[in-house]
Amino acid sequence: MSQGDMPLMRPLPVKKRGERRRWEIMEDWRYDLSGEYEIYIIPRGFIFDGASIPRLFWNILSPTGYLFIAGLIHDYAYKYAGVWTIPTSDRKVPYFMSLSKSEADNIFRDVSDAVSMGESKMTWIAKKALDAFGFMAWNEHRRNDD
Repeated sequence: MSQGDMPLMRPLPVKKRGERRRWEIMEDWRYDLSGEYEIYIIPRGFIFDGASIPRLFWNILSPTGYLFIAGLIHDYAYKYAGVWTIPTSDRKVPYFMSLSKSEADNIFRDVSDAVSMGESKMTWIAKKALDAFGFMAWNEHRRNDD
């Protein structure tokens, strides 16, 4: 992934001690997973906090390190139970693809594998943490859907 592939975003002010840093996407952003799968689209205005990793583990898995882009797509997929996409066979017409928690977690794994520069052990650890604890965020978003 080159620097040009990064989304245009701005950091939002941290208003109180202990609050996580958040970023706002400033223009629609597309992530093409090496042309192998869909192109994922994150719309302008989406706010996210990077990979949601407890501070205790930041020295091992940084929320703004190579998991950052996977965290962006994953946060969107968790919040909306899906993601905007363009199938590689079409490359023209975006549509909203509904996802289960497991499918969203698999996208996180695939994207983090693609940008991890060979750190597949860290991707594996992050995916296992999602398997164990991601249901809390997923369920919270589903409660907010009502």
